Amino acid sequence: RLIRRQRQMCIRDSKNGGEIELCFKRELRNRLRIILLLDNGGYSMIPYTNLVSLVFNKLRHMFEEVETYYFHNCIYGYVYSNPERTRSLPLRDFLSKEADSRVIIIGDANMAPTELFLSDGAIDWETNERITGLECLKKIADHFKCTVWLNPIPRWKWKSQSPTIEHIGRVFQMEDLTLDGIKNAV
Repeated sequence: RLIRRQRQMCIRDSKNGGEIELCFKRELRNRLRIILLLDNGGYSMIPYTNLVSLVFNKLRHMFEEVETYYFHNCIYGYVYSNPERTRSLPLRDFLSKEADSRVIIIGDANMAPTELFLSDGAIDWETNERITGLECLKKIADHFKCTVWLNPIPRWKWKSQSPTIEHIGRVFQMEDLTLDGIKNAV
């Protein structure tokens, strides 16, 4: 059983009198470095908890190297290494990660405009940074070569939900969290 998990088995016809020859191939695993940023705060993400959890678990098992960080609504100068958001990592340290890592952000991008546009609009009490949430997001987009924002809100609702969705969509390629959206993100 262990061998089956690690290797894929194939059967070939042998030229030795028609005998079957078993051969083992190494399983293909995606070796990309993935950084996953999850919006896990607030009431607006609650309807999408199961969907986000499903995507998170699939990504974690599909890729060899997945680092996961958390934020609430927007990134205000820190990301967090635990879901409770008690262990913070300053944005400057986060931006020291390899630029060829793929960054996938999953969140609804739906927040009060002050959170995105005002330097003191952060709803994160720990943040001492006095730059806007939009500036933090632009720093991430500028540093990493490949970034995408997956939004669980259906695309047809984006304009009616919040103007912040449109502004974040100008910084990152934004796709809805559907099979087609994930395909476009890839």
